[in-house]
Amino acid sequence: MECKGILYETFFTIVRNVLWGHEENIPEDFDQWQQLVKLAKSHSVMGYVAKYLLQRRKFNDQDSADLRLKLKSFVVSSAMTAERLSKVLVEVVEVLKEGGISPVLLKGPGLAQYYAIPELRQSGDIDLYVGKDAYAASHLLLTKKYGAQTSENIWEDKHFCVIVNDIEIEIHRLCDEHFSRKINNVLQKYADEGLNSSLSVFSIKGVDVDTPEDTFNAFYIFYHLYRHFMTGGVGLRQLCDWGVFLERKRGSIDRTKLKQIIDEMDMVRAWQDFGELLVVYLGMNPQCLPYRDENISSRRLDIIMGRILSEGNFGFERSYFKKRSENYLLNKVVSLFRHMARFLQLFGLYPVSTYWYMMYFMRNAMSKFLKLK
Repeated sequence: MECKGILYETFFTIVRNVLWGHEENIPEDFDQWQQLVKLAKSHSVMGYVAKYLLQRRKFNDQDSADLRLKLKSFVVSSAMTAERLSKVLVEVVEVLKEGGISPVLLKGPGLAQYYAIPELRQSGDIDLYVGKDAYAASHLLLTKKYGAQTSENIWEDKHFCVIVNDIEIEIHRLCDEHFSRKINNVLQKYADEGLNSSLSVFSIKGVDVDTPEDTFNAFYIFYHLYRHFMTGGVGLRQLCDWGVFLERKRGSIDRTKLKQIIDEMDMVRAWQDFGELLVVYLGMNPQCLPYRDENISSRRLDIIMGRILSEGNFGFERSYFKKRSENYLLNKVVSLFRHMARFLQLFGLYPVSTYWYMMYFMRNAMSKFLKLK
């Protein structure tokens, strides 16, 4: 997908202005507001884009009244959702702490704290890491209090789910995993360090909430967004999260340690590609980007950003999600072929990563197929 043109240039200008307080001008003759709003929604950045537009932009076209109402409604609903998330978060954190368990907040509401207006950073769920040792106790405690997911694989899965006030909470024994045993061992080694010592602490509604140690978190935020990019699609929100974190924490990230993690995880090429997207498209100060390669071709960056823009958050803009058959098996066959075609396209960018994610997808697909027989 092409990521140039006035629509995308204006969209990126607004995002840069929001993230860093830039004062780049929006073209006076820009008239694709509906398309821009749709783009912001599909990438889960609508909250702060809407707020910016309401404060800075006068709409002169015939749809201006409807558009302003839509923007106001989204700002209000984002703030209300954030308030509900915060209440649920502190409630569950306190329940776990009373049970002798110390959870660590991953991603989501924790990253929202680095934005100028945290409540406008859209969050869908809550992820809490408790580790392997406290995993069973957490499940027992939260099942008694709220009811929780129970399945035959719960003790092997990386998390189980709890629903509190219609908010989904994932309780993690692992923050994430890799499908290469060798690389996964490296990930778990650094996760054990980064999720159990030198934690960053936020006060949310008067309750102290732990988040990962800054250097590990700088890598982990990237790893999570890259995994989504490889397996289905990633939204611009996750790229913004990473950029805002790197900028806000530039003084506390151990660049030598971070480089060591990236090298051992064999993710140098991906880190530098996505880091350059932050600089080129989102306008982040390049001094905030550790381990930068400023010689990446613009063509390569355009290909990666074009894929991000076309697929949307979690890949929900892909045509497969919008054009499904009512036949379950037919859907699965179509999904298989489309995923394989996507992996073939990604192979040219990241051959090793593509191999591991493709193998995981095939094993998972085969397992589901055998259960149907």
